[in-house]
Amino acid sequence: MNKVTWTGRKEIVSGTVAVLVLSGIVSIYLWVIDFSLSQVIRLVLS
Repeated sequence: MNKVTWTGRKEIVSGTVAVLVLSGIVSIYLWVIDFSLSQVIRLVLS
């Protein structure tokens, strides 16, 4: 266990924040695409 390099708290927190921010951005992007496509389909069908 002496050769194991443990990740520090600072790196874990920054990695977690990066994942949360990226997940939020991707979810907003997918919501916008889904909403836009549903509006287009609604216009085509009506």
